[in-house]
Amino acid sequence: MKLLKRIGKENLYKYIGIALISSSLILTIISISYAFFLSNQKISYFDNENIDVESISVEMHDGVIIKGIIYVDKDLKENDTNSIPTILLLHGINGRKEHKLDIVYQYVKIGLLLFL
Repeated sequence: MKLLKRIGKENLYKYIGIALISSSLILTIISISYAFFLSNQKISYFDNENIDVESISVEMHDGVIIKGIIYVDKDLKENDTNSIPTILLLHGINGRKEHKLDIVYQYVKIGLLLFL
């Protein structure tokens, strides 16, 4: 009670506000750096598993551009037959491509190319 009287209610609210804003900025910086860390970890994981990841965009005949990511085993990519069985994997309207990485890994390891 003495502290509240000494600081005053208005100053106390200002200090609490400054503390909350500071902590939210610190947490934002931590979460952004963690997101970059996870992204780099995912890329290195596919490199370690001999999987090639490539961004691609295809323009359709009506002018619509479809963007996606191709996942293929590096051994299959270097194959000279130019024919790799391919699966078009759609994550759905409420899904994200990151949620399908376990399925991508399994299909690539059995010898398929995935366009996600």
